[in-house]
Amino acid sequence: PSVVFFEENMFPIVGKVAKDRADIDPSACVQSVKRLLGGTCNLHIRGKEFTPAEITTEIFRTLLGAVERAVVDRGSPRHAILTIPADISDQQTHQVLAAAGAAGLRIDAGHSQDYVLDEPSAAALYYLWKSRKHADKIRERETIFIYDFGAGTLDCSLVLIKREANGTTIEVLATTGDRRLGGNDVDTAIAQYVARQLHDSNGFDGTSILYSNAELRLIKGGELTRVIRSRARFRDLAEQMKIELSNSDETRADFPTSPSELSEVTLTSQDLGKIMQPFLLRSEAMIDACCAQAQTVANSVHTVLHTGRGSAIRVLRESVNARFPSAVDRSEFIEAKQCVALGAAWWAHIKN
Repeated sequence: PSVVFFEENMFPIVGKVAKDRADIDPSACVQSVKRLLGGTCNLHIRGKEFTPAEITTEIFRTLLGAVERAVVDRGSPRHAILTIPADISDQQTHQVLAAAGAAGLRIDAGHSQDYVLDEPSAAALYYLWKSRKHADKIRERETIFIYDFGAGTLDCSLVLIKREANGTTIEVLATTGDRRLGGNDVDTAIAQYVARQLHDSNGFDGTSILYSNAELRLIKGGELTRVIRSRARFRDLAEQMKIELSNSDETRADFPTSPSELSEVTLTSQDLGKIMQPFLLRSEAMIDACCAQAQTVANSVHTVLHTGRGSAIRVLRESVNARFPSAVDRSEFIEAKQCVALGAAWWAHIKN
């Protein structure tokens, strides 16, 4: 997870451990920093101020360290391909490049095209690479809709692959996105649904789970810590239920209703469909906008590719596929959760 936690000595911890520590001291944690890139607001943690780019640098350093430990016999990598959303602004791109450079990678901002690849092109590259092994399925012109529902953001892209005698081209026809819609929002919605269900069934006071962000800003001190811990526990359980519903029609979990009591909650795929209705409407609006921007009708799309962690949410996947009745969902063909990274790796190999 792209989560950064600062210990009392300001040492940064990144990933799963940071996410766990956030439940203990949420004020020392930063999540979904991608949403903040390009903005003017800085973050205040343990009395120190950080820019979103500085937080991103800590994530890069951790990733680079993991790579170095994994390939010690090959030496430390010094160059990178950075995949970014297709609709990212120049300022956001600059901050990503600056963060990568500060982490120790050789990044020349004046030649950003050597380091940056948009995510839909990366996914299409990997799809193209895989398609070479299935020559009977290759089209001369193939329109692909790429749907990337991540933890914090949604990106939709229409990509055209043209295979000709003198080579193959990949063109991003259009891209749209919602910077405030992702899997984290689904987890929060599930947690709030459960809180309401528990209130109706046994009188559980779920006020802390139902607080809006504006209401949270009015809470201070120890009460804020208690509220954030309670919300984090509900969201963690909600996320687990969401994951389990990707492969089953029903799931159960024990939610804390008091310091000493747990209450079992059952959630069905039908319940999840109801919870996600507002998100599905926003998603459909992004899909329609993408098609309009590319001047492409849905029936002319040949292939749908779901990328990112959100590709596993069944109700979301079914909703997207229904918008393209003539297309084939080939997400399993490309290993949905890894295709962007693998496409970027192939592009780096070509450039080398």
